[in-house]
Amino acid sequence: MSPNSSIPKDEQPGPSSRLLAGLDQFSTSFSTDNRRTSCRREECCLKNCWIVQRLRGYLPDLTARQWQLLTVFAVADFIAGIVYNIKGPFYPAEAQKKGVTAAQFGLVFGIFDLTKVFACPIFGKYMSLFGPKKVFIISMMLISVCSIAFGMLEKIDDATLFLIMSLIIRVVEAFGSAGFSTSTFSIIACEFPSTVATTFASLETFFGMGLIVGPLLGGLVFQSGGYDAPFIVTGLLFFTAALVILSVMPNPTSLSSNKDSIAILLTDDTKPAEEGFSIFSVIKIPVVALAAFGVFASASSAGFINATLEPHIRQFGLSPLGVGIVFVIYGIIYTLTVPIWGWLCDRMTQPKFITLIGAILNLVTFLLIGPAPFFGFESILSTTCIALVIHGLALGAMFVSGFVLSLRYSIAAGFPNNMATYGVVSGMWTSALSLGMFCGPVIGGVLLDHVGFRWGTVYVLVSMIILIILIVIFLTKNGLNIKHNDTFEVPEAVQPLLKIKTVTFYSSDDASGGSSGQAQLISYGSA
Repeated sequence: MSPNSSIPKDEQPGPSSRLLAGLDQFSTSFSTDNRRTSCRREECCLKNCWIVQRLRGYLPDLTARQWQLLTVFAVADFIAGIVYNIKGPFYPAEAQKKGVTAAQFGLVFGIFDLTKVFACPIFGKYMSLFGPKKVFIISMMLISVCSIAFGMLEKIDDATLFLIMSLIIRVVEAFGSAGFSTSTFSIIACEFPSTVATTFASLETFFGMGLIVGPLLGGLVFQSGGYDAPFIVTGLLFFTAALVILSVMPNPTSLSSNKDSIAILLTDDTKPAEEGFSIFSVIKIPVVALAAFGVFASASSAGFINATLEPHIRQFGLSPLGVGIVFVIYGIIYTLTVPIWGWLCDRMTQPKFITLIGAILNLVTFLLIGPAPFFGFESILSTTCIALVIHGLALGAMFVSGFVLSLRYSIAAGFPNNMATYGVVSGMWTSALSLGMFCGPVIGGVLLDHVGFRWGTVYVLVSMIILIILIVIFLTKNGLNIKHNDTFEVPEAVQPLLKIKTVTFYSSDDASGGSSGQAQLISYGSA
C-alpha cells in the first residue's frame, strides 16, 4: 500500500514537491542529483558496515557524512593502534643483537613521548593554518614510512648507526603521531559538536583494539618473515589506509565554527596565560601534587615494563606469537576494567582511596613480576602473567583517580570553574603522564644493564611505597576536606569537554600517541 494512499489526491505531493523535499533532505552535503544518488548508496553501505553497527549502539542517529567520517577515524585508529604496539615485543631483542645496550634502547622508547610533549602544542597552534585533513593524511603517511623504516633497521650492522637511526625514526614518528592525534580531535570537535564525548569514547575503543591486535598480528608475521616483516606489513597497511581515506574523506567543517571546543582539546600555554594562572599554580595544591606524582609513577611503571619485559621473558623461550600474547595481557585488563574505575570515582566521596588501591596493586605487580630480589623463588611465566593482570588493574585505577582528584581539588581550592582551569589541569595530567612514559623506559634500560630486571623493579617498588605513604598521610590529615555534597557543578559548556578527557582513560597510552603501557595506553593528544 502506498504511504500516500490515505492522503486526498489533491493534497498528495506531486513529483516536483517530492523532488524538492529530497533536495532539501540532502542539501547539507550534496547539491546535484548524482551526488544525492551517491549519498543514498553511501548511506546504505554505511548502515551495513560492521563498524557502523558496532558504534550505532553508542551514538544517536547521525548523518551519512558523519557516519562516513566516523568510519574513517575508526579504521585509522584501529590500524594506528596496531602500528604503535608492535615495537615492544620485537625491538629490544634486535637491538641487543646489534650491540645496543638496554639503556640505549630504553631511550629509543622514551624519546617518543618526550618529543610529543613539544610537538602536540605546535600542531594545535597551527592546525587552522595547515588544515586538519591535510595534517591527518600526511601524518598517517609519515607514521607509515617510519614503521617501514623501523623494520629496515635490521639491515644496519653498526651499533652506533643502528641507535642513531632508531632515535631519528622515533622522533619523526612522534611528530606524525602528534599530528594524527591533534587533527583527529580537531575534526571530531567540529563535525560532532553535540556528541563529542561519545564519539571519542567510541573511537578510543578501536584504538584499544588495535593495541591488543598489534602484538598478536606482529608475532604471527614475525614467525613467517622475521624482524622486518611486522613493521613493513603494518606500515604498508597504514599507508594504504591513508590513500583510501584521502579519496573518501570529505573536507571537514571550518575549524572556526567550533573554536571553543578545539581550543580546550589542543590547549597550549596561551589560554592559561590569559587567565592568569598555569600548571605551576594548581600543582601547588597538595592533593593535586599527590595526584600528579601518582600519574607519573604509574606511567613510569608502564614504560618500565614496555622497555624491559621482552628481555625478562626471553628466559622462557617463547615464540614471537607467545611474546605478543604476554604483551597484550595487561592491555586487555586495562581496557576492560578502566570504565569500572571511572564509575567508582564518580560515586566515591574520596577518590584518593582509588589511588591508594591502584598504588597497592602496582606494588603487588612489581613484587611478583620479577619476582622481587628478596623473594626466594625464581621467575615463573605464570607468576609474570598474573602480575601483568594486576598491573592492568592498577593503571586504570591510578590514571582515572589522578585526573578526578586534580580537577576536583583545583576547583575546590578556588580556581575558576571554567575551561581555563580544565585546560590547565589536563595539561598538568598530560605532562605527568608523558614525563613518566619517558623516564620509565630510560631508567628501566639503565637498571636492566647494570643490575638486571629483578633488582631493577626495586625502582618502581620504592616509588609505589612512597606514594602509598603519602596517600595514607593525606587520608589521615586531609581526607575529609572535600565531602561528597561539596561536589561542584560543571558548567554546561564544559561538560562535553570534561567527558572528552575522561575518554582518554578508556584508551589506551600514549597514549597519547597511545597507549599503552606500552602499548602506550594513553596518547598525549587525547589528553
